[in-house]
Amino acid sequence: MMDITIPGTGKWRIKQLVLDLNGTIALDGKIIEGVAERLNHLSRFLDVFIVTSDTRGNAERVTKGLKVKLLCGSVKLSLYSMTSIDSHHRVPFCRGIPPLGIADNFQI
Repeated sequence: MMDITIPGTGKWRIKQLVLDLNGTIALDGKIIEGVAERLNHLSRFLDVFIVTSDTRGNAERVTKGLKVKLLCGSVKLSLYSMTSIDSHHRVPFCRGIPPLGIADNFQI
């Protein structure tokens, strides 16, 4: 768990971080330099989820060695896999949340 303060929005208690793979933490099928170390550090405090449709079929290889939970398939279905934590303690850092109509599944 991590407590953070975001100016203009207040204090937040975060338990889960949800990341998209391609275009967010990976580029051209490779984790962006420096991201792996940061994710592994964050995983000491948060449940880190990487969601991907895995259209390239390489998500397992790309995320090998990361201390994260990989959820392949529909983002909506992946969110149902995270129901053990109240959505008010979950933060997304990925593309597509508003268009998918799933913003209610996240705190911020």
